Amino acid sequence: MTSIKRTIIAMLFAIASFVIGFFIGFIEFVNSGVPPGSAFEFLGELVQFFKPYAIMTVIFIYFKNALAVFIIWLLGAVFMIPSLLGLGFNGYIIGYTTTFIAFRYSLTFALASTLPHGIFEIPAIIMAGAAGAELGLSIIQKILSLFGLSSYSIKVGFKSSFRLVRLSLILLIPAAIIETYITPAIMSYFL
Repeated sequence: MTSIKRTIIAMLFAIASFVIGFFIGFIEFVNSGVPPGSAFEFLGELVQFFKPYAIMTVIFIYFKNALAVFIIWLLGAVFMIPSLLGLGFNGYIIGYTTTFIAFRYSLTFALASTLPHGIFEIPAIIMAGAAGAELGLSIIQKILSLFGLSSYSIKVGFKSSFRLVRLSLILLIPAAIIETYITPAIMSYFL
């Protein structure tokens, strides 16, 4: 399997995983109507570090998201499943909380609180999932090569998947800046 073909397959798996997670979160909130509670308490603990319009918030958000990118990517080494599950969980959180905000306030407010930075952050997380899936596919391809079914160097897959990680990390920079300085300003307009 060529590197480009493997990247495309990984990207399709990643997008599907995120979208499925998002819709599960959406459907679960619509069916339960329960505000994000104990399942999301860990997010509440992170809010204490969020101070709009502060450079330390940009740094905190960037490194929190960069850590998520590395975890999602490296989990792909276990035949890509944990990576895709982590990505699906991210989609679930976004789907559930966005639906909660839309029902509690308005769809406009939900979009205003998600889209400005989400334009960069969501593709970055999906790319991390694709990088993890690509890493997992590369390991599977390497295992098959050990049985003489093909010849393959894991280095190729690692380099290719790391390109997606680097792009993901670059996209997180404007996402963190926008989430700190622009998203709160847009949200305050709707409150």
